[in-house]
Amino acid sequence: LKSTFTVDYKNFTAVPPLPTLANSAATGSGGFETSLDGWKGGGKFDAILQRDTGSAASGYASLKLTCPSNAAAFTAWVRQDSFDASAYPYLEFDYRVPPQLRVDLLLKVNGQDYCIGFTDHTPGYTRLGQIADVKADLQWHHASVPLLQMLQKALPTAGQYQVNSLAFGDSGWLGNAEGFTYWLDNFHLVPAVNGNDFKTDVQL
Repeated sequence: LKSTFTVDYKNFTAVPPLPTLANSAATGSGGFETSLDGWKGGGKFDAILQRDTGSAASGYASLKLTCPSNAAAFTAWVRQDSFDASAYPYLEFDYRVPPQLRVDLLLKVNGQDYCIGFTDHTPGYTRLGQIADVKADLQWHHASVPLLQMLQKALPTAGQYQVNSLAFGDSGWLGNAEGFTYWLDNFHLVPAVNGNDFKTDVQL
């Protein structure tokens, strides 16, 4: 059977792009699908960072963090440049951690060191709060961190909340052993938005 046909391309239009957030891209945010998304480690006492395509909360890859030596700080730097917590009031991420892991979310805010509790029992910095319902069972779980709310509650007299750096690590008794691993995925600094922050090329 043979047949011929003619296609009239004048009737075809491109699929309109989805609305996107204007100026909301943030270093450290991402799903590790193609890169480390700006995360840094690899120093003598920093976590060894690798993209892991064998385990992901969603998508193709996650971030695998490995402790380089016994009693290392096991630090993974999400950001080492400042951002205003009022512009990014929430942190969201997925995690897969073993019961032995001892790390917290470490922040320098207005030039002072703080932490938010994750799995460490012996923090070396003042805690702003605790991530709710953390499950250390080597299964994927989701964490939502109300960063701005924690800062406002812990530091009510501060005029602003400038986060100078953001990391995961052990700041206390350094209880992680060489070779300890855990996984993170879909880490996002969630922006505060209004209707004017959305842009699209769709004409209605």
